[in-house]
Amino acid sequence: MERAQASVEYMAVAVMALTIFAIIWLFSTGAATQADSGASIAAAKQAVGKLKDAADLVYTQGPPAQVNVAISIPHDTTFFNASGREITLVIGSAVYNTTAYAVTYANLSANGLVEAGTSPGAMSVTVAAVRQANGNIVVQLNASS
Repeated sequence: MERAQASVEYMAVAVMALTIFAIIWLFSTGAATQADSGASIAAAKQAVGKLKDAADLVYTQGPPAQVNVAISIPHDTTFFNASGREITLVIGSAVYNTTAYAVTYANLSANGLVEAGTSPGAMSVTVAAVRQANGNIVVQLNASS
C-alpha cells in the first residue's frame, strides 16, 4: 500500500512540474512572437521612411536626379505599393494587420516593387525623378538587383 501511495505522489509531482513547464513555455513563446512582430513593424516603418525621404529628395532636385536605396522587407509583408503620393507597406498575420505608410511631395510610379515586395529580405530600389511629356515631374521607384 505504501508503494502505491509513493507512486501516486511521484506522479503528482511530475504532473505539477510538466504543468509549470507548459505555462513557462507558452509565456516565452508569446513573448517571442510579440518581439518578432515589433521588429517587423519597425522594419516596415524604416523601409517606408527611407523611400519617402529619397523620393522627396530627388523630386526637389528634379530630373535627372537619382538615388539608390537599400531597404529590408519584413517576412510577413502582405502588400507593398507606391502610387499617387503614398507609399504603403502592410504586414500582417492571421490576427491583425499593421500598415506603415508615408505621403510624399511627388507623384510616384512604381515598377517591380509589388512583385519584389512580396518576398522578404533585402531589396535595392532606384529612386529617380523623371519629367513626363506633359512637363510634370514624377518620381519612379524601380526594384533593382
